[in-house]
Amino acid sequence: MVIKHFLFGVTVFCSSTLASAQALFPSIVQSNFDSGASTVESINGFTINGVPTIFYQGFLPAQKPNVAIYESQYLNNSWTTSIIATNYLLGFSSATVVNGTPYVAYEVAGGIPDMSCTATIVSQSNGGAWNTVYQSPTPNDHLGVNIAMGIYNNQPVAVFDGPYPWSGAYSPNAVLVERTAGSNWQTTNVPVPYNAGFFHFSPVQVGDNLDFLGTTDGGFGDLLMSRAGGYGGTWSSQFFNQFTNDAAGNLANEGGTLAFISSTGSAYYNTLSGSTLSTTAISPSGTNASIVGSDLQVIAGIPTLAYLDRTDGNLHLDQLVNGVMTDRVLASGVADWAQAVSVFPGPDGNVAVAAILEQGSSSEVEYFGALTSVPEPVSITAVLSLTATGLLGRPRRARANDLAQRQFHH
Repeated sequence: MVIKHFLFGVTVFCSSTLASAQALFPSIVQSNFDSGASTVESINGFTINGVPTIFYQGFLPAQKPNVAIYESQYLNNSWTTSIIATNYLLGFSSATVVNGTPYVAYEVAGGIPDMSCTATIVSQSNGGAWNTVYQSPTPNDHLGVNIAMGIYNNQPVAVFDGPYPWSGAYSPNAVLVERTAGSNWQTTNVPVPYNAGFFHFSPVQVGDNLDFLGTTDGGFGDLLMSRAGGYGGTWSSQFFNQFTNDAAGNLANEGGTLAFISSTGSAYYNTLSGSTLSTTAISPSGTNASIVGSDLQVIAGIPTLAYLDRTDGNLHLDQLVNGVMTDRVLASGVADWAQAVSVFPGPDGNVAVAAILEQGSSSEVEYFGALTSVPEPVSITAVLSLTATGLLGRPRRARANDLAQRQFHH
């Protein structure tokens, strides 16, 4: 297996410079992924009981033409990989971890030409088996393929596209499903204003509120939906129509304040206090980033964002420290999908990043760990050949007919 060496440069937007370092990390994941088929990309990384764990999607020749969701864990100095779910018409997936138990959510289309989708959530038992804990009813119309998981009051939640007619490109409806008392799962049809078509969700809890940011098509911009209190609470909404066709839309709780990344040609880190929006340009090396593939988390009290920048073709890690945005380049690569990057606390409490990096006609899933204020030895995993399509074109967002097109690739 070929292992690449990267130089990890670090810059600060105020023009000061920090040290750099590089190191290798054992790399064993799938190396025989198919590169000739089109698929969505999504990745979520966690540290579960001290073990780096990533969930991601791709094609494997043994499953072809099906798409699979994989779990890879770093155990005994190597990566072990298993399949969670596989289906020809698998949409986006998302994951969260509650009290050490992982939950993975995904949508699956019903077939061609009947594209009626179902949303499914599975959880992993102590023995490692995956069990279905929720499945949505099959609608008369079709669902989209966008879904995102989060946590509310220490319980898993998921937001996904609601049913919509064939005349639409993206669903203007959103459904919230959450586990309440015991093992009960409750669904809510979110009262979304206007006919805004969703292509990405990002849920988070702030105080007693459950908030989710939805990026939309059709000129409406980003939509923030907020529910006061628990299940059955009152919903309110706020549009940010300056962020149309946002390719990021990652929402986080920054010390009781909502923060999110937006990327609409130029990229910004935004904070919201009441109705007042404050923005900070994301501009490594003085050039405003064009982000497709990103994540935002608050780690050890520090807003931390990882993203793939089409301006310079690199994976970046930025942190907002005392009002100053630091930046470092981790690797080269781009992405077609907003869900291609994940940032999370590593086993040592420092920052870790997992990303699907498109490079030429194939892709790699890579893991970077032990990322501190001054770079320490940085981990990389795993060559995965996935697909690379439209590297210089408009960022791809999944539609029902995107899935249908797969039949023409095989």
